[in-house]
Amino acid sequence: MQSVSELTGLIDVYAGAVGLSRSSTPVVAGGEGDRGIRWDAPYAQLMLWRIQSTGRERIRAEVEKAQEILDALLISAEIRQSGVIDGYLLLFLGNEPDEDIHSLIRSLELDTNVCRKTFIWPLEGDTPEARWKRLWRTTVIGLPLSPPPGSMVDMPELKEPCREIWREISRSGSANAARKALKECGRW
Repeated sequence: MQSVSELTGLIDVYAGAVGLSRSSTPVVAGGEGDRGIRWDAPYAQLMLWRIQSTGRERIRAEVEKAQEILDALLISAEIRQSGVIDGYLLLFLGNEPDEDIHSLIRSLELDTNVCRKTFIWPLEGDTPEARWKRLWRTTVIGLPLSPPPGSMVDMPELKEPCREIWREISRSGSANAARKALKECGRW
């Protein structure tokens, strides 16, 4: 299983790309402060909350608690800044959930009351970006850079009949190449 520190490192990079920085203030004073980590900007707050329960109702209760905590943080920040601040709640699960929990996750993620919610868990992958690909569902963070266009796709190897079609398209354009092909097969 991949660590939360790998995930928070990714969030630091991609949240930082859009001006969100990790807060040094605990999310909750006392024993539960280590369950939540927050990133702040003048326009938004992102909170990562570790879900420690199993079972539908206990997970739902934890999500509601995390949402209440983020709501209080947002209200406090909005009062200080005299403006609206968007809220984003990342809900960390240690493992991929079973199908029953997936249906709960779908319903909770669709509920935008207070904030947008995204569940995240580690997946198989060769890079941190691949292991934590559910992170990219969080609309406030920056996206990974795209590879340069030249390295994205190579031209496939074509067999001779297809190569001849490409040569004809290059010589006379696609419409003329299509007319020629239709004449040759007797359909024009």
